Amino acid sequence: MKKSLLLLMVVLFIGLNIFLIEKDEGKVKRVTHLSEWKPLVTGNLEKTLQTEGVVVADEKHPVFIDTHVPFKQFLVKKGDVVEKGTPLFEYESSDQEEQTALLEAEITRLEAEKKNVMTYIEELVKMKSNIYPVNSFKRTNDDAEDTRTADSVEAASIREVSLSIDQVIAEKELDQKNIEELIRQYETQRSSIQEGIKGLTVFSPYEGKVETLSFELENPIMTVTSENPIIEGRLSENLVEKVEPDMPVKLHSSQSAGPIPGKIGIIEDLPLEEVALDQESFYRFTVDPESTEEKWRIGHHLQTEIILAQANNVPVVSKRSVEKLEDQAFLWVLTEDGKIEKRMVKLGLHVNNRQELTSGIESGEYYVPDPKEVSEATPFITSFQWDKQILSTWKKASSRKIIKYLLVGLLQK
Repeated sequence: MKKSLLLLMVVLFIGLNIFLIEKDEGKVKRVTHLSEWKPLVTGNLEKTLQTEGVVVADEKHPVFIDTHVPFKQFLVKKGDVVEKGTPLFEYESSDQEEQTALLEAEITRLEAEKKNVMTYIEELVKMKSNIYPVNSFKRTNDDAEDTRTADSVEAASIREVSLSIDQVIAEKELDQKNIEELIRQYETQRSSIQEGIKGLTVFSPYEGKVETLSFELENPIMTVTSENPIIEGRLSENLVEKVEPDMPVKLHSSQSAGPIPGKIGIIEDLPLEEVALDQESFYRFTVDPESTEEKWRIGHHLQTEIILAQANNVPVVSKRSVEKLEDQAFLWVLTEDGKIEKRMVKLGLHVNNRQELTSGIESGEYYVPDPKEVSEATPFITSFQWDKQILSTWKKASSRKIIKYLLVGLLQK
């Protein structure tokens, strides 16, 4: 029965096509055949810049010696961790008056620095005491809700400013204590020299790790680096114009399973090397990693992926699906009434072969991936796709339904 019905449908199909061809003096309405169509889907786009980076200390502090005073010995070695006030090296001199003058000059400098810190703390305390809510004029009952909201926002802002001032005051008070400790140590040395004990010790004004020592006694005699790691790299003069501070960065390391997020810190204006006409200039940049759990060694190399631009959850198509005419862009869209429409669209971020669409088409609408298949806005047909699911549906359907659907497909304009 089904085979006879299928044969009948084939005969009807051929007959109806002959009828349509002969109708209207042999004119056939133009129809576009599409081999493929797709629904518009969303995706994520990232325009990135790949470059190399290396782990370095975020701060380097040089330490200098007075070349007019005989040097005695180092009190630290390379790699030692030092704190503020740690003895670094000693001078040797038989001139007690010279040693005492050096100590008194250092004590005077530290006392002036202490005075400045104390003055700054007093100003911060006064500033905090002057923070108070602005007295609002009396409002009507209709403005009560707005008044409460404004007062709440103002109070939150005042608390935030007050906490920030407290934090700065605490930091300055710690600096004051460190200065007072250095003064005490230098005063002890002065007393020892005055009692006839030779030697003058220089204490570290920084905390960190001793990176270099100059046994040739050339300034700087040593370098103390902080133990907070950052990543630094270099950018050519063409690429440096594309990168800006605070841009997100993905760090790729052989020691990490996945990328580690960070952001661009500083981009230096001066080139790394001396400028020359016959060579390209390179500029140093730094990356601040967001994670502090990574235990990188100074000098560890990794890859930095700078995200120049990104768009998340946006409509995306292949670049070849978009037609361009001067400054306008178009996409062939399938309409609900079975026609192809040339739709003007606006383009967004373009990465490799993927193009963001910012307007002109909604997610879920169908479009033509290959615009070469379309020359004008017409009705369209697609190739019949035979698969097991269609065969199963055919077997389950009744003869009346099969005839109905085939006739609708053949006769519908």
